[in-house]
Amino acid sequence: MLYDLERKAQELSEAFSNDYPDAAKMLQDGQTSSDVVWRIAETLTLLQGRQNTHGNLLKMIDSSLLLNRPQGLAVKRSVIRAVTGAGRKKRDVRSLVFTDAVLDHLVHLHVLRSGSRSGYRPLAFSEFLRILLDRYGFCVDVAPPGLTISNDLLQENRSVLERRLRDLGLLVGVNDAEAMKHLKPRIKPVQVDDHDLD
Repeated sequence: MLYDLERKAQELSEAFSNDYPDAAKMLQDGQTSSDVVWRIAETLTLLQGRQNTHGNLLKMIDSSLLLNRPQGLAVKRSVIRAVTGAGRKKRDVRSLVFTDAVLDHLVHLHVLRSGSRSGYRPLAFSEFLRILLDRYGFCVDVAPPGLTISNDLLQENRSVLERRLRDLGLLVGVNDAEAMKHLKPRIKPVQVDDHDLD
């Protein structure tokens, strides 16, 4: 199959040589990438044009994040920013937002036991924050790599998440001690007893 793709790439390169010399060179250049599939993919992306490729990428990201949906992970809003030498420009920005449905799902995903086991396992709030960072890349109380964010803003972010979890009935703690804060399901899972079927 790879041999056939290599032959097709050569044919396309010859066909593109007059009208699209950059694409033809990319298809032939085995030194840039020895993988013919990768060379064909890069050539197709080049031929689509930067604007089309950028637009399709944004559509894919927006779709993945369920943008502006009640169960989504992000919202899009328009902002006007001053650009040096160009005046003011309007652009769309995306922000990650945990809706109530998303928070509910994330907590239940990690506190309910998997499989046929009943009950739940209490999860420390600090452990939940670590899971959000390690598994999903969501930075709640730590700065993302390469960015400098004040400690006050990070602690405020953490407090907002904690308050929202309490309001949803997912976080319990008898005092402000970190070790006493833990997550639990909102509704106690029903325990199925095999003897009830008699």
